Amino acid sequence: MNQLWFEKYRPKCLNELLLSSSDLKTAREWIKNFREKREKTPVCLFLYGEPGTGKTSLAKILLEENGYDCCEFNASEMRNQKGVRETLAEINGNHNVLDFMKSKKKAMGIVMDEIDGMNSSDKGGLTELMSVMFSKKNKKVPTGSPFICISNSIDKKIRQLKDKSVSIKIGKPNKMLMIKLIERILNNENIEIDYIEIGKIIVHSQGDYRRLVNILEFLFYNKKTEEEVLEVWENLDKLLENFSKKSESSTGYDSVSMFLNSTVADNDKYYDEYYENPSLVSLLMFENIPNTIVKNRKGTNREKLRCIRDVFRLYSSTDKYENAFYTLQKWDLQNYICSERIVQAVKYINSLEKYSVNRDSSLNYSKMLNRISQEHTHYKIVDFYNIHFINYHTKCIYHKLAEYIVYCLLYRFDNTINFLKNNKISYEDFEKKICKKVKVSEYIGSAMRKEIKQGLIF
Repeated sequence: MNQLWFEKYRPKCLNELLLSSSDLKTAREWIKNFREKREKTPVCLFLYGEPGTGKTSLAKILLEENGYDCCEFNASEMRNQKGVRETLAEINGNHNVLDFMKSKKKAMGIVMDEIDGMNSSDKGGLTELMSVMFSKKNKKVPTGSPFICISNSIDKKIRQLKDKSVSIKIGKPNKMLMIKLIERILNNENIEIDYIEIGKIIVHSQGDYRRLVNILEFLFYNKKTEEEVLEVWENLDKLLENFSKKSESSTGYDSVSMFLNSTVADNDKYYDEYYENPSLVSLLMFENIPNTIVKNRKGTNREKLRCIRDVFRLYSSTDKYENAFYTLQKWDLQNYICSERIVQAVKYINSLEKYSVNRDSSLNYSKMLNRISQEHTHYKIVDFYNIHFINYHTKCIYHKLAEYIVYCLLYRFDNTINFLKNNKISYEDFEKKICKKVKVSEYIGSAMRKEIKQGLIF
């Protein structure tokens, strides 16, 4: 049976992985410390970076070489709290039953792939996963199964997981590593390599090992004779045109990191990156510009302060255009906003000399975005009370109303349950929009919550 080249040439051991020695050393040290139950060793190894760079292969091989049976999940398919809890309860810290039948005893290692997919439309799955991994019993000495979580990108919630784990950013492979992989595959297939032309294949692979192997298979599969191979090299440009390029979209963090930390010669690149997510990019730039100027640029305090002032003037002057862009849908203003807030702002920042190495490369999550989210939640709660109980909006009455409902449950339970049911209040609404807003809800214990739940459901 013919095997796909990506499976055929998948690395079988850590030494076959085309990764940096420092990344492999970090991974080996983590699993060694976990096995030896070293104090303060996190139970999770967090791997992140772009697709096709070897993250999943590293996770599987690392566990298998260290005596664990690898249990892999695609986290994007397991988003809710209940699903995560039940699945991990069966595996975490346990041994493979099949191994007992072979007189072996192998512990289970858990790989959670595509964690960023788990976080989209999150229904408590990521929170539950973190509570399992970072429980109180794991604070001093690691227990249970080793976890390896894999993500292509990082947002606020995933950053919390990353900070509690041993984390490794798997970067795009350089040209030399790509050449090594090409040599390994084509030499094994007895295909003569044209070192002048392989540069085109490397560029077309877009820094993706998986894509590189697929391209090689597309070009050279079943090419046995010298004439067939020579024909491929001679027509390489036309053949690569048939292998469409993958679409690459940057996250807001990637875009802002590029704006602040690298020199972009082509202004069109600024606009392309900004258009991917204009609101997030704008907020992240606003949040991180002062730190970049203060810590990663040379100059006197007066020069740095002047630069920050000039950049924030650009933001201030474009506020009215941003408002018109979103509220009146004046889409043509987007170019002007990007020109002022990104292109001109970066020019001001780069007018100060850079240090040879950044003193601080971290990006802070936007506090403004957090406040916008809280404000949106507040309005949703006000709307909830307005729809179900009252006929007008007010900013403070819902606290009093929630408090009154809870008191009524304590003293006139049946009547209050009927009142809530008549107003179509679900148990989830009761927990999230009534109980959490009232301090007196502490008097409602678990037994009473069960009665409330049964009363509202049946």
